[in-house]
Amino acid sequence: MSPDAARRWLDAHHRPLPSPASLLAPLRDALEQDAATDRLLAIVRSNPPLAAALLSAVNGRSTREPVASLEAAASLLGDSALKRLLQQQLEQPASFDSPHQAFLYEQLLARSLHNAEQAIEAGRALGYSDLESLHTAASLMYLGELSCCLQAPADYLDVCRQGGDSRAAESVFGFDFSELGQLIAEQSRLPERVIQAQPHRQSADAKTRLLRLTTRLCRHCEQGWQDDRVTADLQQLAELMQKPIDRIATLVHRTAVGAARSCPLEEVWHPASRLPLIRDGFWTPPQPQAPPAAVSTKAPPQPKPVVKGSRTRDRLQQLLRQPESTQSQLLQACLQGLHEELGFTRVSLFLLSKDRAMLHNRLTLGLEEGAPLRRYAVDTARAGLLARLMEKPLALHVSPENWAKYEALIPPSLLARLDTRDFVAMSVFIASQPIGVILADRKGSNAIEAEDFRVFKQIVGLCAKALTLAAKRR
Repeated sequence: MSPDAARRWLDAHHRPLPSPASLLAPLRDALEQDAATDRLLAIVRSNPPLAAALLSAVNGRSTREPVASLEAAASLLGDSALKRLLQQQLEQPASFDSPHQAFLYEQLLARSLHNAEQAIEAGRALGYSDLESLHTAASLMYLGELSCCLQAPADYLDVCRQGGDSRAAESVFGFDFSELGQLIAEQSRLPERVIQAQPHRQSADAKTRLLRLTTRLCRHCEQGWQDDRVTADLQQLAELMQKPIDRIATLVHRTAVGAARSCPLEEVWHPASRLPLIRDGFWTPPQPQAPPAAVSTKAPPQPKPVVKGSRTRDRLQQLLRQPESTQSQLLQACLQGLHEELGFTRVSLFLLSKDRAMLHNRLTLGLEEGAPLRRYAVDTARAGLLARLMEKPLALHVSPENWAKYEALIPPSLLARLDTRDFVAMSVFIASQPIGVILADRKGSNAIEAEDFRVFKQIVGLCAKALTLAAKRR
């Protein structure tokens, strides 16, 4: 990332963001009718460029901490000055070089309003009181991208063609959109939360983290809700809100539908319209049609074979690239991969207690809620085979063929709950410290083959490496 490149670009291109004509029509009617301040503020609330202009006009005249609320800004400005400001915005509508640019600019505004709704719904669930300020800050989180779309449409279109993410933005512009958004917010004296919550920043404040998560989520979901990055965003949001991910996904999906219904912009792709879809990509303009290719007599290329465990390996590596990924996410991704991709019917994670005196089953996939194995705990002095696994990084496959070798080492309490003679287990270490054991089996399904054991060791080993790297990064 290059803040200097963003600063140079802003020095050459910065001008206030205008509103498209589609968002100015309600404002024109309200001003002609000499509407009350409440009605004017409701229009400003659904128009991010107007909200930025109002906050900047008020905060630019003062050296105190920037005002974060539209109501407070309007009160400080006064009714007459507010109407003059809005009239000026009305007289300077956005103009576009092409229909593609107009569409993309309005798409970003729709995303801003979607972000605002996601932020206040999550904030409401968390019991926050200043929802109005949260809504305003969330609606201003894409200022950098809006500015690039408006003032460098060809380059911005190139970013969209390359995937629309921060890597594509850095490739084309030399900086991330969030870096530019931070500079615009600083120069315009917008609320501090807009600056701190930009996705490239780090903050422990819960409200700021919430904004950063919803901002990233609303960007990623435009590629389709089945995207792996959306799943990661939902998982982090679930951890922040301390609720199951299924409940968070339901809240987010419902909010997306509500945001689509209330959005004043009609000719855009609302994220709710992508909920039924499989993987999708950013919208890009149609490409010129190439002439039909000559008919080839060659045999079509054969598809590459799917490597077992590749999706789980990719998922772990993707989580590791995200600074906010937690140990819990890495372990859960590992267990889900073993269960869903490798076909182990039951997968359990046994973790050491802080005093290393007990092993507790902290997570099991593939078992009903009341299964005894879910509540299993054993004293490490009596853990037998499990305790030996934690003496050093080690994996083993207990099978009917070697049962006599291991039977005496398996705690009877565990054996009674497993009720199988065919399972695999591997210790999990962070650096040189053991944290627990992952155990998996296929009871009621096929026998565990040598290849299954090999891939099991690869996945758990990769998870341990990711946990170690994540711990060092912190």
